[in-house]
Amino acid sequence: MVEITEREQLICKKLTELSEIYKSVKHIFLLVEYYNGKKGIVVSSINELRSAFDHIMRAMTKDDSSGLEDEIDSAKKHLFRAAYDACEVIILDRLDYIESLKNKASYRVLSKVYPDYVTEILPFAAKLKKEVVEVRQIDNLEERVKQYEEKITQIIDYSERLEQQIPEAEKVKYVEQLDSYFSTAFISLIIGSVLLVVSFLTVIVPDSSIITKAIVGVCVAIGVGVFYNYSRKRGGNG
Repeated sequence: MVEITEREQLICKKLTELSEIYKSVKHIFLLVEYYNGKKGIVVSSINELRSAFDHIMRAMTKDDSSGLEDEIDSAKKHLFRAAYDACEVIILDRLDYIESLKNKASYRVLSKVYPDYVTEILPFAAKLKKEVVEVRQIDNLEERVKQYEEKITQIIDYSERLEQQIPEAEKVKYVEQLDSYFSTAFISLIIGSVLLVVSFLTVIVPDSSIITKAIVGVCVAIGVGVFYNYSRKRGGNG
């Protein structure tokens, strides 16, 4: 039976602790790859991982327990720093995505398709911006990562729900643009009808007063407007 020395037991214990931390770090890195794929992994996080690995290798060469633990503790700090930098990338990327929707669709469209965007998500994003600054002031890296992990879960959930509603938002936006176009056409048609009638009456009945011509023109315009709206509704129902 092979006996395990006290040093080897300590190494196994410390490496087990590191492996648990690395699982969390790896999960965060996978999120960065997914949501920040075009920009790639954060260089600073890669450098932190390399430094952590260097400290682990140095720990393997230490004969005394104190030196070994110091190296492992340093590796642990680098792992948390790598996770923290990656967390910031995810949060800032998702914040940017959520706020960019304001430029892609009107509040009216977003409120209609996803009411929580205006009432819940935007306030959450504004609050998170302030909290990011507060988290940066925390000295303990492990605590920073813990606070970020909670926020990441929420902001990813929000962004994914918004992404699912984008096709519907595009449809509503198209309908609103169409309505705006028809509204402009309708106003132009009304004005044109009034001017046409007034001009026609001026030629046919030159002695009639301007008020009479205007009244007749407005009546004709109203008739045109009623017919126009009726035609649109019939076309929409068809």
